[in-house]
Amino acid sequence: MEEIKINYIKQFKIKMSLISKLKEIEPNRHLVFTAIDKLKSPDMIRQFYCEYATYLRRFGEPQETRERAPQAALDSIHYALGFGYSKKTKNKWNNSLQSLI
Repeated sequence: MEEIKINYIKQFKIKMSLISKLKEIEPNRHLVFTAIDKLKSPDMIRQFYCEYATYLRRFGEPQETRERAPQAALDSIHYALGFGYSKKTKNKWNNSLQSLI
């Protein structure tokens, strides 16, 4: 599973442009919650996941987060989805990310 995610991330040559835009929208809010609220298309959700995994690989704390960045990104998204989001939103995110798992 880890190898598939890493290959997917490399394939898109992530530049972190989506993460930068989301941080600008709500700089004092956790990035994942902003993404869940703002991103609607499966392609944008997958792009966010790839950028977020790359971000965690570079900047994640503690070291364990950097070492398991793709799974840590997925865990963070699933954790955030547990905070009162609708079943429709949860399904959209889970279905969009399914091809990466």
